[in-house]
Amino acid sequence: MNTSKQRTEEIVRRAAAQRAARAKNSRAWLLAVTAGCLLLAVAAYLILFIPYPSALPDISRFSGSPYYPLMQRLNELTYTPPRYQNNFEAWFSGLGGWLDIPSGDGAEAPDANAPAGPAGGGDSSAAGPGGSGAEGNGSVEVTDNQEAGVTEGDLFKRTRTHLFYLNNQSAYSDLTVLSSFTLAAADSAPCGRLEIAPEADTCFTGAAEMYLSEDGGTVTVFRPVGTKSGGAYTAVIAVDVSDPAEMCETGRVYLSGSYVTSRVVGEEFLLVSNFAVRRDPDFSDESQFLPQFGAPGALESLPMEDIVWSEDADAARYTVLCRLGEDLSLRGCEAFLSFSRQVYVSQDNVFLTRGYTAEVQACGEIVSGPVRESRTEIACVSYGGGGLSYRGCAESPAPSTISIRWTRRKIRCASSPPCRGARLPCSAPPPSRRTPPCTSSTSTASPSSPRWKTSPRRGRRSPPSALKRTSPGCAPPSASS
Repeated sequence: MNTSKQRTEEIVRRAAAQRAARAKNSRAWLLAVTAGCLLLAVAAYLILFIPYPSALPDISRFSGSPYYPLMQRLNELTYTPPRYQNNFEAWFSGLGGWLDIPSGDGAEAPDANAPAGPAGGGDSSAAGPGGSGAEGNGSVEVTDNQEAGVTEGDLFKRTRTHLFYLNNQSAYSDLTVLSSFTLAAADSAPCGRLEIAPEADTCFTGAAEMYLSEDGGTVTVFRPVGTKSGGAYTAVIAVDVSDPAEMCETGRVYLSGSYVTSRVVGEEFLLVSNFAVRRDPDFSDESQFLPQFGAPGALESLPMEDIVWSEDADAARYTVLCRLGEDLSLRGCEAFLSFSRQVYVSQDNVFLTRGYTAEVQACGEIVSGPVRESRTEIACVSYGGGGLSYRGCAESPAPSTISIRWTRRKIRCASSPPCRGARLPCSAPPPSRRTPPCTSSTSTASPSSPRWKTSPRRGRRSPPSALKRTSPGCAPPSASS
């Protein structure tokens, strides 16, 4: 039997062992709680503070495409960077005034696809004469055309015996009505009616225009079209009106982009549209970033050699110029990236404009050094032959909002401040669309500007310089959009 001393020592030993076990368990629990808190903190950090990806989308899988250089530029222009840096800013930006949390850049990024210039192109004209109707029942021109030999669209057109009226209904409509009336003084009366409906999953948008052929047998309607997915197209619809009482649609084609303007030259049409590339496009779908033309369900993209573009283009939109035959066949098409809706058409040439900012070297008593100057790039496209021929670009030291006139082979610009006329060699051989940069002390605004390029076409040569500005003692100016 143990003595009282031994029993006391045993009790003390057991108590010490229990205290040691409790201390060990306490340390293990504390370590577990600490580890859990650390894991929660790391998880919270990963969720709240890991930055959003801000790099451009990888499109290297399209490197074999002939459009790849253009796709790279469009990828930069259409990419939408995240407004917030991480989830913490995104979730708690509404409490920014209380917690002093920055809420991104404070404003939405400007839309680079927003069309520039007035909706119809302030001084826009496109070409096309109508018949005089001197013989038979041909077309009789009733529209007040701005340019001699250039016929403009209207809602009314007539022959010697009938009047045709295009009823737009409303800006967004499922119906466009073409009506015909006999012309017999007090006995004039309605004659026929044709309802023109949009294709499935589309609707007519905006205002329409129409033209009447010289023989009075065909009406051609230009109508803006919108799709359910947000796409914009221009429909060109041919209608047989040889029998005004039994009018019927005979053909329909589409061009990418919202309708800007159109004209007729002889029996051929010039059509201008504005095609904006949507943000973050799917480059596997050419319809999202390339202008297309064709019949419904069979639209084809423009080839790369018909697209004029620049590595410093600042807007993901095209001004598209098409030449169509009387049968709506495509005779030529040119697309200009980053150009505005301002278009002017003379009897032989079409002029398109693009505003940009250039850095020039000032050498004056008050200002000396590099300064930024607003300028306008004016592109010339000739349609005197069987198609369209790009002639090049010239610079005008004026803002992009200008009015242009074509007189004696010279462009007359009206702007504030006024600009000098830019002479374009529209009778010279077509220029190369890519030229080496100027290295002399004289800056040359030639029709083949070094900023603009596309795949060179066979047989093209560079024309002589068109406009020179000499600044003695100054370095050559460098242009940048």
